[in-house]
Amino acid sequence: MLHEDFMGNKGELRAGDLQWMTAGRGIMHAEMPSSTKPACGLQLWINLPNKLKMIKPHYQEITRESVPHVFNADKTVEAIVFAGEVFGSKGPIETEAPVTYVHFSLKPGATLEYVISSSHNVFVYGVSGTGKCAGVDVRMSEAVVMEKEGDGVQLVAAKDDTLDVVVMTGEPLNEPVSQYGPFVMSSREEIAQTLWTSTCVPMTLRPPTDGDRNWRLAHAATRS
Repeated sequence: MLHEDFMGNKGELRAGDLQWMTAGRGIMHAEMPSSTKPACGLQLWINLPNKLKMIKPHYQEITRESVPHVFNADKTVEAIVFAGEVFGSKGPIETEAPVTYVHFSLKPGATLEYVISSSHNVFVYGVSGTGKCAGVDVRMSEAVVMEKEGDGVQLVAAKDDTLDVVVMTGEPLNEPVSQYGPFVMSSREEIAQTLWTSTCVPMTLRPPTDGDRNWRLAHAATRS
């Protein structure tokens, strides 16, 4: 997948790569397929603490070569660690709030007991294969949202099938949330101000240039 933004950043995400974008006070970006071949990817949105919502936007470009691939003792479970720590290996992503993001691959019949912070919210997303999470069926393209009680996730792959899941956990912010379109703030008043700013002052980092205007026109034409 090709991506670029109005600040001049450009790149291509390959299979196994990850882009961690912190939108902060605002960024205009676009993504386009780089191939006609079918592709599968995840796009996850994480709320920033109120005190960090207006920070400068930035990227972390994580290549597949820099992501740890680690195994449990009997090699029946592989963990691809993007954020957080598993089997003694820490992921490369630096997060603004406590978050873990791990892709687990279980061989047929394998079991995993993944310990997490008891204060975190957790969901498990089925990537492929079949199995169970805490006794609940895990299906491809479906998420299992865990109860707040407890301090871990139990995964079991079916005896005759592998199981691939993404497990994501995060510390609740315990702050008001107000969302409209792509904007997430802490109140309706902040949303109204953000909408006004995005319409009347679209470039919050520097004055707009002809390059910015042409970038917007080019991508608008591509989408149409």
